[in-house]
Amino acid sequence: MAPTHVFSCDTTMHYDAVVIGAGISGITVALMLAKYGQRVALVEKHHQIAPIVRGFTRKHHHFDTGFHYAGRCPNNDPLGALLRYFSIAGKLQIEPYHADCFDHVKIQNTPFTFDFPLGIPAIVQRLGERFPHETEGIRHYLAQIQRVCEQFSLVDYSIPLNQRPSLQEILKEHFSDPLLIKLLSAHSLLYGTEPDETSFLFHAMVVGPYYQEAYTFKGGGKALVDLLQEKLEQLQVDQYLGSEVSTIEIDSSRRVTAVTLANQTTLRTSCAVYCGHPKALLQMVPPSTFRPAYGERVANLEETPSAYALYGVTRTPLECLHASNVIVLPEERAEVTASNSTITSGVMYVTKGRAADTTAPNGFSFFTLFPASKIEESGSKAEITERMKLRMAQTFPQFEQNLVWAESASPKTFARYSYASPGSLYGAKHCIGQTNPHPLTRVPGLLLAGQSVGAPGLIGAMASAVHTAALIIGQKTVYSELSSCL
Repeated sequence: MAPTHVFSCDTTMHYDAVVIGAGISGITVALMLAKYGQRVALVEKHHQIAPIVRGFTRKHHHFDTGFHYAGRCPNNDPLGALLRYFSIAGKLQIEPYHADCFDHVKIQNTPFTFDFPLGIPAIVQRLGERFPHETEGIRHYLAQIQRVCEQFSLVDYSIPLNQRPSLQEILKEHFSDPLLIKLLSAHSLLYGTEPDETSFLFHAMVVGPYYQEAYTFKGGGKALVDLLQEKLEQLQVDQYLGSEVSTIEIDSSRRVTAVTLANQTTLRTSCAVYCGHPKALLQMVPPSTFRPAYGERVANLEETPSAYALYGVTRTPLECLHASNVIVLPEERAEVTASNSTITSGVMYVTKGRAADTTAPNGFSFFTLFPASKIEESGSKAEITERMKLRMAQTFPQFEQNLVWAESASPKTFARYSYASPGSLYGAKHCIGQTNPHPLTRVPGLLLAGQSVGAPGLIGAMASAVHTAALIIGQKTVYSELSSCL
């Protein structure tokens, strides 16, 4: 294992770059800088790197909390390119989702269900069979999705994610059936903004690859994080785990000079890359560092939803969870962040847990999305857990009789591990009308990366990190090498 450094208060270390936050974006930045010969420190408040993507293990089961599945297009596979770039792609075993149903969608309290198959032609055919009066619109809409997938990628940072037309505008342009519009909005849970505030281009870039090929890794997010940990060690990145940053030091000429930890360790550097939620950065720098307007904009960024989650094991597998997920949409609306969402009415996402051994194969993870501004429902944790179990029983009739054990997590749990105060799953929204922070700040040597800066999800976080690292190393150098991995 790479060392977890604990120094006395007079210790001073010197680095080419200090990366703050060892989530996926921070790890990616650190690896890229180290790959090009820089001496790098990676600082993480938690005792392990990537605590959200790593997930956790209980009673012989591993549960993914931050990575469940990914999507890729035949000629556009940004995650695969990034893994090849770090020479770890061949060490991850791909587990494809079911070709006939990668996501099973239900409308709560109605008999309506729909199985999304893999491949845009298959989706066109199945949607046409269910909505024959919308056949022409289905064909044109999914052709638009496919064109975006072929032309754009989240790795291309020049693409604006906050421009019209919105997803809602495009859906209403093509369709008149509100049930079809709701169904095609279901995958907005992959990024956490509503159809009327989401750029169609952004939606297509995120969702289109899942339509073509959905997959996960054997071992889930933990398998990926373990390989990234090995790579950090190979490239001799110093890891300061269980270490909290108190101050990013900036001199009178407005240049970064050091990062000071809570234990008074000083990491001397001229380059600090902050990979956490932008709002927390404001507390780490001197008050005069940014213009008031910038600070106000960052402080007022709209958040993606948080979630209540239930993790557990049943005696027999739950319906549809072998190689598929289940998405349950509320009967009266499809919004993922509606202000009146509750545990019993919010959008619901259920996926399988992963057995750590072959004696316990029937784990599940259930998430109900919740507005980040509404941190806690009334009631004790036990009462909230019971409400979630009731929702599961309503969705899966066999659940109640088969349940062996279950544990729950709240938005406060996600906030504790992500260090984003509202527990937002994807950080700040990328939505029409909101300008998210740029990787470059007005302070030379202070850069940003992460979901709130680049794009949401695993691929978005890594893509943001690539762009930020390229600003330090040289964009031509990085992108020419990365393009060879596509």
